[in-house]
Amino acid sequence: MANKERLNHYPSIFIHGFEGYGCYDKTDYVMHYWGMFRGDLMKHLRDQGYEVYNPSVGPFHSGWDRSCELYAILKGGTVDYGKVHSEKYGQTRDIVFPIINTLMSLSLATVETN
Repeated sequence: MANKERLNHYPSIFIHGFEGYGCYDKTDYVMHYWGMFRGDLMKHLRDQGYEVYNPSVGPFHSGWDRSCELYAILKGGTVDYGKVHSEKYGQTRDIVFPIINTLMSLSLATVETN
């Protein structure tokens, strides 16, 4: 792709699977989820000029919870699992995500307005 013109300049978001980990987890410093033993795929893509992110969501959480967490990471702010879901599973409804990538939020806000 290095020699071809890119069709868009939107950021790419890589989401790990069940039992996985993202860039904010300590495991990623030892062995990168995206690239494993072959190197850091995120770094490789960034070096090629791509804007990529691999946020961390709960590795053992339900699909609903992971979606809510990812939304809070991408948009910035507080995770809201929803009233019915929180009551059903005994969760705190609103949890402030301690790690929010401000640059990612700004970048995605720019994409939405274009």
